[in-house]
Amino acid sequence: MKKIIFPLLLSMIVFAGYTQKPCQEYTLNEQEGVIISQYIMSCVRDHWFVNNKGIVEIRRFVNEKGEKCWYMMAVIDDSYKDNPPTEYAWRNGDLVFFYDGITPTSFAKKQTTPTPELLACLEEVTYDKLYIRPPAKTQYITVFGKKIINTGRHCLGNCANDLIVTFHERGDYTKNIVH
Repeated sequence: MKKIIFPLLLSMIVFAGYTQKPCQEYTLNEQEGVIISQYIMSCVRDHWFVNNKGIVEIRRFVNEKGEKCWYMMAVIDDSYKDNPPTEYAWRNGDLVFFYDGITPTSFAKKQTTPTPELLACLEEVTYDKLYIRPPAKTQYITVFGKKIINTGRHCLGNCANDLIVTFHERGDYTKNIVH
């Protein structure tokens, strides 16, 4: 009997290593879940999610005081494909992508190489929650009969609903709107 069980267990361990997904689900604690739910409600209220499409992107970093922080933003297109995350979470049917910061005091996200396996895993998770970006093309405007390149729209103040959440040692947290 032992001769049969050992090879069977060994093959199961090897098979489990091959079937591990390139993207993993992150388990939210209660406080994190509340913060994400409140953020999602603000995105819905302020129309940052369009036609029921959109996810939350969180960039984890450590600030200069050594406190864990999140840079949160609403995303409605599949721009994640350029730099895909390896962790995601669900909160009441809403999807959250997690990235880690480049340095402890930077909320800029680390670069991840998009592999076909990772992109397939994330496409399975996102399903139809995001718009597909059209190919980029140069936009022109006409001024006094001359065609010039449109540099894009400019915005003053908080043009997005980006938010930084700081988790303090004592167990509470603070939220700051990014300006």
